[in-house]
Amino acid sequence: MEKYQQSEDFYVVTPLDRPNTFQRNPFKGWITIILFLAMILLVTIGILSMFKAMAIVVVIMLAMKVITMEEVKKYIHFDVLLLIACSFGIGMAMMKSGLAPWIADKILSVGEPLGLFSLLLLIYIATNLFTEIITNSAAAILMIPIVFEMAANLDLEPMGFAITMTIAASSSFITPIGYQTNLIVYGPGGYTFKDYVKIGTPLSILVMLITVMIVYFWWF
Repeated sequence: MEKYQQSEDFYVVTPLDRPNTFQRNPFKGWITIILFLAMILLVTIGILSMFKAMAIVVVIMLAMKVITMEEVKKYIHFDVLLLIACSFGIGMAMMKSGLAPWIADKILSVGEPLGLFSLLLLIYIATNLFTEIITNSAAAILMIPIVFEMAANLDLEPMGFAITMTIAASSSFITPIGYQTNLIVYGPGGYTFKDYVKIGTPLSILVMLITVMIVYFWWF
């Protein structure tokens, strides 16, 4: 019979004894499911925003002792939150210092003569390069002021540019450090950096072409 070995990031199927972590309280499990479904319903019909609904669910779960403050603090990645917060500051500094408009002008000077399709490709490539070496959230925050400046210069709606940037920031396949799930499987899977480059590069190109084509024909 297959058992489970507990890991800090995920569970690996292995012939070891089943840990106590899996022996949950059924009552707490049902409470969690009911609260989760209620949260989705309230957000879907527009009574609460996602943030408010999630905050209320957390408060209720704490009050009913479904979870404890120690568990909450354990699963909050403060280093990631700090990185995202610092990235917001960097993004604001790029706007106020004039760096974002300068980068936007440089991308425009190269991509605009080649057409909007090429410009979208450049936005995707620039964002994807950022997300391969830093987190996806930080890459998106760095690119937000740039793409909005470009949209303003071209007198176009920024949504298409924002969609391109968002997908590019979430499509880190070429390095193991670009996204959390890449790192999760990096060690246990026995992969090397070359494996990510070899498989991730064609996948990134495929996602880029599909994304840019959809954005180009749907939003512009």
